[in-house]
Amino acid sequence: MLLTSRQVGGSPHTDDDSLSMTTPALKVGELAARTGVSVRTLHHYDEIGLLRPSRRSESGHRLYGPADVQRLLRIRALVQLQFSLEQIAACLRQQDI
Repeated sequence: MLLTSRQVGGSPHTDDDSLSMTTPALKVGELAARTGVSVRTLHHYDEIGLLRPSRRSESGHRLYGPADVQRLLRIRALVQLQFSLEQIAACLRQQDI
């Protein structure tokens, strides 16, 4: 089951405490559990540059912030529409301009 952005963490402009700008970032396993995306898929997205974590812990763990969660939700929506990963990357690049 995929969660909405509000269920995963909401917008930084809401009262939702689950993942606000002041809470610690999510580790890869936490993000996977909250979104239904496997850890392996998140690692793959990082390896191909589709979803890079916004930072890493001192010990090298991937840490995902609210913007990363939003990007993942966009990726998952495009996957559901049967876009290829290459097409998704192109769409996201255009959004980033």
